[in-house]
Amino acid sequence: MPLTPSTTKIPSPPASHLLEKLADFRLRGRKALAVLLDPDDFEPARLRALLQLARQHPIDFFLVGGSLVLTEHQAALIAL
Repeated sequence: MPLTPSTTKIPSPPASHLLEKLADFRLRGRKALAVLLDPDDFEPARLRALLQLARQHPIDFFLVGGSLVLTEHQAALIAL
């Protein structure tokens, strides 16, 4: 039986996707807005307020990271 090419596209790693988007924005002369979310400075109420604002004023990228990233804080942040 001959092998047929798969039509399933393998998703790009997040960093690769981010670089592609940034390159596309640059080519089109479009600016982007990114917000850094620090899991170590995480308060659910503040994040919910930020997400409400993001619905009114779209944010292109949410970046998650900080100087100390504790796994339980990062997971809780991403869950919201």
